[in-house]
Amino acid sequence: LDQELPKSLGTLQVLLTHLPKLDANAKTQVFLKDKNMAQALNDVVTGYLLAFQFDDARPFEEVVKVLKKFKAENIVFLSYCASQMIGRTNPEDDRSEIRVEASRLGTYHIYPCAHEPYFDRLEVTFMAPGYMHQETLNDFGTAEALAYMSNAVALGYNRRVYPEMLAQIDPSAFWSMILYIDVVYKTLPADLKAKWKPFLDGHCKHKANIW
Repeated sequence: LDQELPKSLGTLQVLLTHLPKLDANAKTQVFLKDKNMAQALNDVVTGYLLAFQFDDARPFEEVVKVLKKFKAENIVFLSYCASQMIGRTNPEDDRSEIRVEASRLGTYHIYPCAHEPYFDRLEVTFMAPGYMHQETLNDFGTAEALAYMSNAVALGYNRRVYPEMLAQIDPSAFWSMILYIDVVYKTLPADLKAKWKPFLDGHCKHKANIW
């Protein structure tokens, strides 16, 4: 793999290696670590995604060619996103509003996880009136946070990465945005800047909340 590619596009290169080898009669399901890519591949198969504007779209374009061939041959393909959260939350226990409120108020703290076997992960404790929760997540750094948001914009998924929506459907990406918002915010289009501005202000006021 090209080590300079973000995780999302690196994953596509792996798919390019293995997808053409699949049995034509098989139902193919893949589990990706990037929700943008998982949704985009499904949208390609259904015909919903017709255009995209990545800075370097070549790996994605090659995967699209394979998926279109699958569709023509009636091969079923489904893509899922495997959560980056260590402890996956119960869908019925929706903490998204608490994540958002705590991030606006600055009542959160992000720090290295002190529990085995997760010494290479991050933990976040966040509070809103009447609630306190902890979550453990993978952190892939600034470059991956930048790639996640730029990919969402390139795919036309701006609304999916509004703060309230992101906190609900991809909590790990939400906390990554909070962690690196001072860098990522500068690259966002106007509509996303407007949505994330209160969180940038909160981040600047509460940098001490991040180890």
